[in-house]
Amino acid sequence: MDGSEKLPLLMIGKFGQPRCFKGINTLPVTYRHNKKAWMTSSQFEEWVRKQDRRFLLQGRSVALILNNCSAHPQVIDNLWAITLFFLPPNTTSRLQPCDQGIIKNFKTIYRKRVLLKFINTFDDTGSTDAHLKMSILDASVMAAASWNEVNPSTIRNCFRHAGFVRNTESEPEEEEQVSGEDLHEVSNLFERFAQVAKVSPQLSVEEYISMDEHVGTHEELTVANIASCVQQPEAEDESAADDEDVAIQSVTSGAALQAMEQVRTYVMQQAESGTAKFQYHLDTTFRNFIPDQGGGDWDSQDRQCDGPPVALERIAVHHKYRRLPQSSISNIDGSVHMCS
Repeated sequence: MDGSEKLPLLMIGKFGQPRCFKGINTLPVTYRHNKKAWMTSSQFEEWVRKQDRRFLLQGRSVALILNNCSAHPQVIDNLWAITLFFLPPNTTSRLQPCDQGIIKNFKTIYRKRVLLKFINTFDDTGSTDAHLKMSILDASVMAAASWNEVNPSTIRNCFRHAGFVRNTESEPEEEEQVSGEDLHEVSNLFERFAQVAKVSPQLSVEEYISMDEHVGTHEELTVANIASCVQQPEAEDESAADDEDVAIQSVTSGAALQAMEQVRTYVMQQAESGTAKFQYHLDTTFRNFIPDQGGGDWDSQDRQCDGPPVALERIAVHHKYRRLPQSSISNIDGSVHMCS
């Protein structure tokens, strides 16, 4: 367990089609919605089944460690690659690896990016009103970038701290999940933001990082809540009429190429090593998108880039311990989209 594999984040919002998503065909996160922006048992089960199909095609057997949140069904039938394991009650803070520092590290990086966005917008516009606005698209991009920035050693150490990995002499346990450098940088940005917004901070930096710690993320299973769901079933796709996000302006191929040339010029003006490699990846990335404006199919529900659909019936799927019968394969899903 080296902490190098990270699944895409699952983001839950209130609106099915926020205005800022207009013209956007792919997101760096998996996006779902419901009227309260909470994790629900049905959406969690959907996510688990999606990961189960993914791991099945990879021929892997995966243990999914869960707490006893009401959004986590105790039983999900017909899983082939994933086995659910639930932590004992009241042990999440000690045994859940995410609670050992992974979440805090992610939030520290994310808060830093939020502060940078606000400060940079103010520096560009000089506005004291508009610089505090952030869309759910902005949040998804920054959240995905922050998750990618979480160091694998942090994940590895948190699993070890929770007791999932035995300590060895060759791999001494690391104590620090959030570096002092990160906290110092967030502290400086926090002070700069206070100057920009002309406010006196009522929170410490630590309180700012964990400011949403007690915000509800799932609905408690009460009789009133169950009755409400039964009497007023949620619409499949809610209107974005009440969403204040601004639609993103469409970007043409020509504008994208001009922007790429600006980035290339900026990179060549830097003295750091590795600029040639960055230019190569930049060229390769744009060659895959600009020439034909295609090269793949878009999953409108997940808003993620997928390659051409491949029928599961044409894939020889092997489970680690057994070969699936053809009838079982065809019942899993009609097709699977493979990312290139």
